[in-house]
Amino acid sequence: MSIFKRAVEWGVLSKNPLEGIQRPQISKEDKKARKDRKNFFEEEEATEVIDTLIKSKTRWKLYFLGAIIGGFRRGELIALDEDDCDFANNRLRIDENISHTENGQAEITDTKNEASDDYVDMPQWYMDELAAHVKSMRKLRFEAKALGVWKGGDRNFVFHSGTGKPYYHTSPSQQWTIWCKRNGFRNVSLHGLRHTNATYLLGQGASIKEIQHRLRHSTSQVTTDTYAHVTKKLSRKTTAHLDVFDPKVRPQSVPKAEKGTRSL
Repeated sequence: MSIFKRAVEWGVLSKNPLEGIQRPQISKEDKKARKDRKNFFEEEEATEVIDTLIKSKTRWKLYFLGAIIGGFRRGELIALDEDDCDFANNRLRIDENISHTENGQAEITDTKNEASDDYVDMPQWYMDELAAHVKSMRKLRFEAKALGVWKGGDRNFVFHSGTGKPYYHTSPSQQWTIWCKRNGFRNVSLHGLRHTNATYLLGQGASIKEIQHRLRHSTSQVTTDTYAHVTKKLSRKTTAHLDVFDPKVRPQSVPKAEKGTRSL
């Protein structure tokens, strides 16, 4: 209840001053923009998040960096296998997903959308760190098998707690919330890192087609619809560069004499 309605009930006011006044209508596009603004990091924020993660000692470091740099879905990273890591070409293959756990067992499915190329290019520095991580996971696997506690079967998941069993599908989101709170970042969801990846790259000049390929959307229209508010903002920013030609603020130059005429 508004303070004015309460004031009328208490007899402080005889009439609600807002009575009969309609709230301004918010377009669907603006609602979406506001919602998405809450669920992705702006460029400066994203840079700070990445820098902080790189310096972080958390065992989730490469998982979170993969989400924000690769634009991967939560379950895609949980299902990432050593065989999916192409260190020679600095890319990751994304063709499986874990988004559900039944009776303690992860359900592995194909990725959300079929794409002609499941590989996503990654920076050299990230792949170098991932290679070191995979090497340490192999050592853990050897030790776990020797102790008889290996639970990964014949799968070699990149991210697990040490016994080879993939993380429970909600664990990454819980750990991400904890990490953000601990490091003073606002509440952007783990899936919001996928949006952060797209908006950051669009801001750096990447095309819709490039973003579609990176996020593995089924069509470029899906990408366009999802990030319409971002492209509109960038279009306004680009158009603003032409304000320098505004005759109201631009000094007028003296027109050149027309050909065939002489100055007196």
